[in-house]
Amino acid sequence: MLIKDRIKNSRLSPAEQGIADFLIEEAERVGQLKAIDVAQATYTSSPAVVRFCHKMGFSGWNEFRDAFYKEAVYLNRHFQDVDPNIPFHKGDSMMEIAGRIATLYTESVEDTMELLDRKELEKAVDILSNARRIAVFAVSAVSNVIYFASEFVYYLEKIDKLVLSPSLNGDVYYNAMRLEKEDAAIILSYSGETSQLRGIVEILHEQNIPYVAITSIGGNSVSDYASAVLNITTREKSYSKIAGYTSAMSFHLILDILYSCLFARDYSKNLDYKISRSRFEKDRGNTRNAILRENTSFSVSEVVRNMNSRKIKK
Repeated sequence: MLIKDRIKNSRLSPAEQGIADFLIEEAERVGQLKAIDVAQATYTSSPAVVRFCHKMGFSGWNEFRDAFYKEAVYLNRHFQDVDPNIPFHKGDSMMEIAGRIATLYTESVEDTMELLDRKELEKAVDILSNARRIAVFAVSAVSNVIYFASEFVYYLEKIDKLVLSPSLNGDVYYNAMRLEKEDAAIILSYSGETSQLRGIVEILHEQNIPYVAITSIGGNSVSDYASAVLNITTREKSYSKIAGYTSAMSFHLILDILYSCLFARDYSKNLDYKISRSRFEKDRGNTRNAILRENTSFSVSEVVRNMNSRKIKK
């Protein structure tokens, strides 16, 4: 849950409400303030401000201030010209709609990249790279997440990674219980509070299985015990929206980045393995489009050498 929502949903005393109102009003200035500044502005005391921070789940003012300020800055960036929930309106022309959706996608990519933490990404890639098997868990009710998760599994199988596919039925619990200490998991959830995935988290936590959480900002049940957390753009309401445009784009981007970083860990081997097997798939070479047409006279190793030589010339 976002900190600002945690504040709004909390039962506060009159003094605490005064502190809350001030913080929300001055959100983008909070990063420069000390507890005494807030106390003076709200006619309270520094201990009262610290107690408020404890109530919000933080150790003290400094921890609260940094997290609250970071969240406020994030929420005020991007999506100023387009609403992620209702990006177009009745009466908009087809080209206006097309332009708004294109803007939404661009904003989603930029937003996701700002949230991407290098250390968390590195931890996630280490976990998945070293795992014997990778299990992928997603919410079946959100069809686009299942699709992207299935595509991610397909990609990993093409570089000879052993992956347990996302399931659309109750055997997700069975897949979780099958995992052993050499394995790892990925959990995809926008809210991070779906009951089925909370059950998966409990199983993984009890069995000490490391997992990567791909989820919204603000902390939730899925991210609480995660070994690495990759946040997606967090702009959409639960259901008051035309479609999950921004979350879908963000999930897709994060998974593609994960796959690409895993691929790069053993680049030459993975490229050779993928090309050598993909070239024999049915109908791969049947096309009249010169851009798509493969040069089947070359061996895989020659294709790799040609790619490397072009890279050196550049």
